Amino acid sequence: MASRWLCLALALATAGFSGASRAAESESFVGVDEIRPGDRCVARSVFSGTTVEEFEMEILGIVRGSAPGRDLIIARAEGERVERTGIAQGMSGSPVYREGRLLGAISATWPFSREPIAGITPIGEMLPAIESPAGTEDGSSRGALGLMLIPEDERERSRMAGVSRLAGVESAGLDHATSGAVGAYAGRPLSAMPLPLVVSGAGTSVPDAAAALLSELGFAPVQGISAGGEGKAGELVPGSSVGVRFVGGDMNWTAVGTLTHVEDGRVLAFGHPVFGAGAVELPLVGAHVHAVLPLVSVSFKYASGT
Repeated sequence: MASRWLCLALALATAGFSGASRAAESESFVGVDEIRPGDRCVARSVFSGTTVEEFEMEILGIVRGSAPGRDLIIARAEGERVERTGIAQGMSGSPVYREGRLLGAISATWPFSREPIAGITPIGEMLPAIESPAGTEDGSSRGALGLMLIPEDERERSRMAGVSRLAGVESAGLDHATSGAVGAYAGRPLSAMPLPLVVSGAGTSVPDAAAALLSELGFAPVQGISAGGEGKAGELVPGSSVGVRFVGGDMNWTAVGTLTHVEDGRVLAFGHPVFGAGAVELPLVGAHVHAVLPLVSVSFKYASGT
């Protein structure tokens, strides 16, 4: 079951010492304490179709305590593609390696940046999510929203609180969603990049409605080309474009990001919590990138779920 579902086990939001220790001790991962400004790294992502491409990055610095229990790695991307488009929505989860070892995943950027500067989530903060259970013992999650489970102790800060109210399942203590900003100082926000949410098989009014509902929850709805995908997905490897399908059938709603790491049939992706709502079970699909659209604010990958 785990290999068929994206384990959005959002323990990433409360990742602790065990993940950081595992990263520091592993030959496959780079711990934050090993990273130095000036380190040369390689990142992987898809810019066209399903082909994973590499580009170089230079570490600029490490921000300790960017949030409670969290660190943030700052790096500059290099190469023709990223210098033209900047760090684009849909690159969330793009793995970054130093000398072949996984350092972390691209997860944030600054809007209107004049250089392709990215915030990278250390891999040690992501590893606890891959170890979290996918659901209950019988393989299903039972929550107020069906397949979605919002743990009691997370309800106060859940970014899904607004959706819960709209769904008619408001619970005591549920607060409104918080924004995706990691921090905003003097109008210079470093924001966890929203995931492009491709809405296809419907008129323009549906993406507009989706944007009104979901833009504050970490998604950037965009009008899709059709309800169908571009055929079969390529092999799921680090750097592959992947999607989480919320709606399937005549209409499709697919949020697109990048796969970071595969381990024992489970995957890590996106580099930051998607809902901040605890454990959810949703179908994982591949994604075909039609183009990376360069915008002055933040560019995005125009893609379809496969």
